[in-house]
Amino acid sequence: YTVKVKTTEHNRRENVNQRNRREKGEQCAYFFVAAIGTLATGFVVFVSVADLSKARMKYGVKAPNTEPDDSVSAEDKQAWKRAYRQYVNLVEWTTVTQPVFWTSAVLTREAFGASSKQFKIVSYAAALWPLIRLGYGKAYQIDAEKRHSYFGASTMCLLLSLVIGSVSAAKLARQEFSRK
Repeated sequence: YTVKVKTTEHNRRENVNQRNRREKGEQCAYFFVAAIGTLATGFVVFVSVADLSKARMKYGVKAPNTEPDDSVSAEDKQAWKRAYRQYVNLVEWTTVTQPVFWTSAVLTREAFGASSKQFKIVSYAAALWPLIRLGYGKAYQIDAEKRHSYFGASTMCLLLSLVIGSVSAAKLARQEFSRK
């Protein structure tokens, strides 16, 4: 039988392979976190729709109407508007945040790596956002003034991801154009 002697080159290749396997596992782990955020956003949308449906029944607002009739008290009209606005706000923000979270995650992983703080921040922001928005919707239905802290936190998640994603895009563009 022959004895294999590990060369320096073999050891270097083995270290690179181990690092690549570890890096790939970390990439999956943090994309998993961002994916959980997207699934949780779907859950929050269903909760919001259910809350809106309850409000429709409670205040007698039949689809496709978006306003209660004149027989509803002014206080109930305000409660209906809060229930309706929390849903519309969620839809508006979801259409902005989900592309930003995913695009930022992809660009940041490419620019800084899966183990970077930047990639982890974007991934966790994507996962936290729906939890914060759930709190926002519930607080808004109780009293419009109670939603502000949730709004600030959800905006911070978006802005962090947007800034990190933009820096990542700029870094990648610079690398691409400096090759030519």
